Amino acid sequence: MPDVAAQWAGGHAYLLVGVEEEALHGVAPHDIEKVDAWLGRYIGDFDRYQFTYVPFDNGEGTRYVMLVDVFPPRWGDPIHPLRKEHQNFYPGTVFHRYAGKTTPARAAEIDALTERARRAAKRVNVDVAPVTGTVALLPEPLRV
Repeated sequence: MPDVAAQWAGGHAYLLVGVEEEALHGVAPHDIEKVDAWLGRYIGDFDRYQFTYVPFDNGEGTRYVMLVDVFPPRWGDPIHPLRKEHQNFYPGTVFHRYAGKTTPARAAEIDALTERARRAAKRVNVDVAPVTGTVALLPEPLRV
């Protein structure tokens, strides 16, 4: 939920690719458009992330860690299910990050995500256009 997520790292989620506990392997850098196309097959039309490659040298030459920044959730965001089968998970699976692991979401998390989608921020439509003429100051209303 946006208000809960905002408590840590401003709501951002960070993912490091090429890193595991006590090991820094790195990954081969790929063109951003190719990575976006590959991910799009699995996550659909989700563009609320960006990634960059961070170079490092652990004595074996320059390697890269991919740093993925997933932007904070917002009220009104839809649920983002898996779009293509992956390993033992079918399209439509919704994942949730629990303490130390990512697994399919339980009913309570699906309910929370549904509520997040329902609570879209209220929007006001305002047109701004130049107007010719003069501006008149109106007197303050009488207070009783």
